[in-house]
Amino acid sequence: MKIWTLFSIATLGIAGTGFGQYATDPVGVVSLSIAPSPNGTTRVLTALSAPLLSEASLATGTTTGKIGSLTSNTITCDEAGWTGGNLSLAATPRILRMTSGVAEGRTFLLSTTVANTATTVTLATTETTNLTTLGIVSGANGDTFRILECDTLSSFFGDPAGIVRNANPDLADNVLILIGGAWVTYFHNTVRWTRRGFGSPDATNQPVKPEAAILFNRIGTTALALSVTGNVPMNKRADVVQRSGLTFVGSNWPVDVTLANSGIRNLPGWTVNANVNAADQVLLLIGGTWTTFWHDGTNWRRRGFGSPISDGQLVTAGAGALISKTVAATSDGLLTVNRPY
Repeated sequence: MKIWTLFSIATLGIAGTGFGQYATDPVGVVSLSIAPSPNGTTRVLTALSAPLLSEASLATGTTTGKIGSLTSNTITCDEAGWTGGNLSLAATPRILRMTSGVAEGRTFLLSTTVANTATTVTLATTETTNLTTLGIVSGANGDTFRILECDTLSSFFGDPAGIVRNANPDLADNVLILIGGAWVTYFHNTVRWTRRGFGSPDATNQPVKPEAAILFNRIGTTALALSVTGNVPMNKRADVVQRSGLTFVGSNWPVDVTLANSGIRNLPGWTVNANVNAADQVLLLIGGTWTTFWHDGTNWRRRGFGSPISDGQLVTAGAGALISKTVAATSDGLLTVNRPY
């Protein structure tokens, strides 16, 4: 189970020091609470994300390396020394994150249907980006990468004690994940995590990528504490935002950031306007209610009486922001932000 207590960057020895002094990334812990239903009938939403990282557990081989070659959906590291299939297990999915070059911060889920070899990994079919279009350098001076753990519903929530479980999803706590522009609902049926839908498919191994946020839709009447420890991200983030419709991005950092420092305003194709209805929008869950923000070209503002300036509005650690592209761009955008510490 994940219980997150917000730590101070200063306690990790980061503040006022050079990042290059660290042989390994600092380790931290972040805390969140899932808000309760007031009466066991009215559901309450909480946005969750995992702003800390875990190095992939490998039988053999490396978790960091240099790209020797690549295709549209494969990456080869000649010195990797991986055990065949070890990075392709459904119960323990992995992600590959670029750590240098123009694609630094991009994160890709690895396939659990195509087994890795000693030197090559294949991207999951849900990753539709063509790697050869990203400017990644390969060869003797190739860009670098890191292989990390990717949570599943089962590992993210651990032992679901306290989570309301029921074979009927209407009587259980729900988890909502935005997939392909549509919300998909999951619940624990007392035996396993399940996707709501025909046949109630097993969702125990549903991946939860670290750059994505999820919604916990609580029907239980007590607050739930979640806790996670892990490595503090030390590379910039670079997350894909859909050209139109909704994208739910995680906070990505183990510290709060403001809307002004979130980088969202700088998304390619981001539409600013004095009129909220003609602008792209950001929705944050505040007190269980979606609150809308937009950029008028000078400041972030909150939708409501007086449209108050909201540059200092926080996107809290371990939460997320729902980005609404109300004005379609010509292509998907890339939310690229340097680390805030």
